[in-house]
Amino acid sequence: MSKDFHDFKQLYDLEPYRKTAEVDVIYVEELSEKDPQSGARFKVLTSETVFYPEGGGQPGDTGVFVDLKNNKTYKVLDTRYDFKASDTEEENPLIFHFLAEEISSDIPIRQEIDWERRFTHSQQHSTEHILAGLVHNKYGYMNVGFHLGKEYTTIDFDGPLSYKEMQEIVDQANNIVWQNNPIDIKVYTADEAKNMDYRAKIELNNLVRLIDIPNVDVCACCGTHVKATGDIGLIICTNVEKYRNGVRITFLAGTRAYKYVREQQEISNALVQRLNMPYLDLEEGVLRLENKVSELETLIEDTAKSLWDKALNQSEQNSIIIITENIFSSKFLKLLFKNMESNSSILALIENQGNINFFLHETDDIYSSNESWYKHLKEEYNARGGGNAQMTQGQIQYNNVEAPLENFVSQLAEDLSANIIIL
Repeated sequence: MSKDFHDFKQLYDLEPYRKTAEVDVIYVEELSEKDPQSGARFKVLTSETVFYPEGGGQPGDTGVFVDLKNNKTYKVLDTRYDFKASDTEEENPLIFHFLAEEISSDIPIRQEIDWERRFTHSQQHSTEHILAGLVHNKYGYMNVGFHLGKEYTTIDFDGPLSYKEMQEIVDQANNIVWQNNPIDIKVYTADEAKNMDYRAKIELNNLVRLIDIPNVDVCACCGTHVKATGDIGLIICTNVEKYRNGVRITFLAGTRAYKYVREQQEISNALVQRLNMPYLDLEEGVLRLENKVSELETLIEDTAKSLWDKALNQSEQNSIIIITENIFSSKFLKLLFKNMESNSSILALIENQGNINFFLHETDDIYSSNESWYKHLKEEYNARGGGNAQMTQGQIQYNNVEAPLENFVSQLAEDLSANIIIL
């Protein structure tokens, strides 16, 4: 038989949709330094709490305390268990609320949780149980990791799943959501739980809190959940990736899923207007654009290569090439220098966000000698970079160049006995 919730001081266990509670502050402690997780300076213990403490992959609640005597409001930045401060057994740690401002002890307050934040956490957590239960029932995989983040939630499974297989699971999960089945939460003694069948069963010496989603999943859990599957609304899987010996799936549920769909809809509508084509033709339209961009990139590279070859053919001397045309990308210049066949030293300079990027080709004998251009750039202008004789790539900061770029290049050409080419 399940244990009566009234034995507990965690009010969120008894009433998961309760947003406020009038309780007493019974202990206040000033921290020796700011709490690194929340920035709080005080931790507060109350006679009861409607605030959920961080645990089971779910963040702790935030909200406010309202002093009922002075009507002053205090922000609650985080809620967490504190095993060290507890004088009870480790299975029953104290729950502390972390505040930026000091609050008096032995006063009545009204607790008010950030309900929007709590509700979306409950939607994600209940969804995790549905997805984990369905995957376990069909494939036998265990949920070995769960993280409820600020924007996305992830589950790690200990076996392989394809994106298509996970989408089939999500389809089943949404059908369960729309059936609006009740989610039953009960607490049992360790002896009672020993004879019960539930997922991820481990041996516990204390009370066991079970979350029962009919015909889907029964699992031990300390987190907050929605009252019925219909309160989740919608489930979307956004990514499936290989992780360790299994997969990590990323999902959105409830208000997060709705927001995601709205954003995707706005993007789609904008593309429909920009491309002047029906929504269902967008993929084909994007493919056509990709092909057109690829053709233009090839044309640009051919043009750049033609200009480069023409410039080098005009001079067989050692040359400094000033790149002014934006058709020469760093990626393209790397390719040019890696494939360069020249017995001359070639230095390309490009202005980039207040600095000068360079690409340098030298013959093997020059590169390893005191006549090396790279050695000169390092010694005279504190150039930083690396590579070999075929191609050295690096950067010169403008604050190491005393004169304007034109004067710098002229002086450099004189020092290196090089020809100047402008592209």
